[in-house]
Amino acid sequence: MAIFVIRLLISGLILAEICEVMSVKPETFHRNWETCKRLMKGPYFDIDLVVGKPWRIYYTWNMKLDNKCLDVTFKNATPTITRRVFNDMYEYLEEQPVWDAATLHVSMGSAKHELLLFADQGAAGSFKGVPNVIRDGNILPMRKTIPLLKFFMKLLRNGKFLLMIDCHIGVASLSARPDHLPYRAEVASAAAELELGDGFPAYVIPISTMKYGFKVVNGYLGIETCSVKLCIALAPIGKRPPDEKLEETASRFGFRSEFNTSLFLNYTTRSPMPSPVEQTNDENEEDYEMENDPGDKQFIF
Repeated sequence: MAIFVIRLLISGLILAEICEVMSVKPETFHRNWETCKRLMKGPYFDIDLVVGKPWRIYYTWNMKLDNKCLDVTFKNATPTITRRVFNDMYEYLEEQPVWDAATLHVSMGSAKHELLLFADQGAAGSFKGVPNVIRDGNILPMRKTIPLLKFFMKLLRNGKFLLMIDCHIGVASLSARPDHLPYRAEVASAAAELELGDGFPAYVIPISTMKYGFKVVNGYLGIETCSVKLCIALAPIGKRPPDEKLEETASRFGFRSEFNTSLFLNYTTRSPMPSPVEQTNDENEEDYEMENDPGDKQFIF
């Protein structure tokens, strides 16, 4: 079966560039289609939960994004959008979809990368797709050479995650809303439950590039990680608020978590300071003592 090898830049697998024509091994095609059929046995898809705010890729299979941050946006297909994609792609498609049945418009990053989805027979979340390679502008395919793509989408964990898989070539992604940032363990757990084999975490923020904000309120220190929306409240040693005042004191920083959860770390004793390393330089020894001075300027978690 002849299809195009495609370079994809999306969670929702929007076509960015067609590279060359090649043959997909029948066993590979069969395996990918069997995977989609297995996922279709427990379908959960609601267009109203998918459209609107962007989805961000956090895990992929057969496509490695590393630290790239890729957002995918779904919206209902309008007659204007459908007509534009039709005008761009009609003469290049191997077969024509039922254009009046266009369901969803998918875009990634730049509006140039787009996909038009048509509800397909079978389980909820089954779609055929027309990639608008003309709008991308990097290539000009030959007439009647672009195949319709076959996708399956599924909402997981009450709509927190969205799986999208190409049932022909096996490229898949797991996404979540970026304004409800999932824990890394949640992403790994949701990916493992799908049993799609080894994949790749995406949008992993290196610790060295994370940005922090600091705020002092009434002698207490708040540290916020700007990239992942977490906040830690710290108190000077010996000045920790009483248990009944912890939440009230921490709330003064004005931080609101997307997770709607908080943890209180209860330290009743102070850990002993490690023994000093032997110093060969008087200046180094003085610096060491200053850094470990247990005065009011030292904070603990």
